[in-house]
Amino acid sequence: INAEYGGNEISSIEQVDLSGNSFLTMLNMGSNGISFIPDNFFDQTALTTLSLPNNKLTKLNNKTLAGVDGTLRFLDLSFNNLEELSHVGLSAVESLYLEGNVRLVSNLPRQG
Repeated sequence: INAEYGGNEISSIEQVDLSGNSFLTMLNMGSNGISFIPDNFFDQTALTTLSLPNNKLTKLNNKTLAGVDGTLRFLDLSFNNLEELSHVGLSAVESLYLEGNVRLVSNLPRQG
């Protein structure tokens, strides 16, 4: 199941009810005004693609994406206000977009 909520002026992600969406694999919530995602919000999904560009997110902690760790393959967080990004939930991510987050201080493991 795919869900498109992009460009809908959603300021609180809690306005979107994902309960009962265990077959949800793609979620686009780009170009809204989302500044916060509650812990465990994506736990009842099977997300492989999560698109949240052009919002107002400042951090994703270790509980934000924990429920999709192992299934999430594509994550777009570009052009937010990210200052912190936990590596929890990113173990299977193949494409990660962080462009435009000028204040990002990441605790992602560095290679090399």
